Parts: sequence; structure tokens; C-alpha cells
Amino acid sequence: VRRSLIADYGVAADRITVIPPGVDTARWQPRPRGQHSGRVQILFVGGDFYRKGGEKLLQAFRALPAGSAQLALVTRSAIEPGEGVTVYNTLQPNSPELIDLYQRSDLFVLPTNAEAFGIAAVEAGAAGLPVIATNVGGVSDIVIDNHTGFLLPTNEADQLRARLLTLIEDDARRVQMGDAARKQVELHFDARKNAARILELLVAQHP
Repeated sequence: VRRSLIADYGVAADRITVIPPGVDTARWQPRPRGQHSGRVQILFVGGDFYRKGGEKLLQAFRALPAGSAQLALVTRSAIEPGEGVTVYNTLQPNSPELIDLYQRSDLFVLPTNAEAFGIAAVEAGAAGLPVIATNVGGVSDIVIDNHTGFLLPTNEADQLRARLLTLIEDDARRVQMGDAARKQVELHFDARKNAARILELLVAQHP
């Protein structure tokens, strides 16, 4: 958006301050993680299952080694659960139940086809989860490739499967990326800090 304001509308760069949306980092926190046992839990959150790339995730998930992971789908769409797949249709934004599901998960996937921002990826980072996502829209402002997660091209189920395997098989890397994601959220996507920054700018413009 900043680049467009400068290039397409001629706005002076020094007049632009980018302040992203954020989450309440006091509510959205990681849960202490002990040694992992059992199947890795993959989480997807997207109201429109198809626009958010849920079908690609299901395809990649079904190609994983049997018993290596389980998948939780939070969506408004009518999706049938299956072997290793649990569907949640009634969870509400910022609800304790949704936050708990993030905290019980091991990694987050958003293989979306289009995305203005991607607040679910911020929620995942706040909960200490690495994020695998497509490099579209505002997602690249949230996920740092190979640091807080992985960014992929759209419509690449094979690459998605490969990245899932990487994090399923490497507990240490999964935790390392999740810790980095949490720090990234604290630095850039803390809603209270960002709201305070907006007020500071408004006061500076209208003392």
C-alpha cells in the first residue's frame, strides 16, 4: 500500500507511516511446550475454505505419511471431517475456544488464493506457531520466509507437502520458527502498541 501511494498517487514518502493491524498479545500467547509426543497438529483458519486454499491443504495433508499429523479446520464452509481431520464451524473470533485451539496446535497453514492482510497468520504467530502460507497480498508483511515460517507460490500442493514434512519431522526447527514468529508479532503486530502509535500521530497532526 505504501509503494502504491507513492508510485500511483504521488504521495510524499515522508507523509506515510505504516501501522498494521494487530492482536491483543496479552490474550494471544503461546502455551509452554514440553517434549512433543504423538501426531503433529496442523491448524487452518479461514471463513471461506476454498478462497483460503483449504482444498490445497487437504490435498497436501492426505499425501503425508499416515499417522504423522492431524488437521484442524476452522471455517464457515461445510466441509466433511475425515481420517485425521477435525472440522470446527462455530468458533468465534478471539473466543477462548479459538485461542485454546491455536495454543494446542503445532503449526499453522494459510495457503490462500487472495489475501488483503491475513490476521489469522498474526494470531498464529502470537500463539508461537510457525506459519506456512502463500506469498500473496499482505501475507509477506507477516511471514518472514525461512525465519518465522515458509512462503510459497499459489497452487503448489507438492511444495506445501514438502514444507509440512519439514516442520513435522523437525521439532527443534518448528519450535525455533514459532519463537521467532512470536517475537515478530510482539515487535510489529501488538494491537495496543499500534493503537497508541495512531493516537500519537493524530495528536502530532492536531496539537
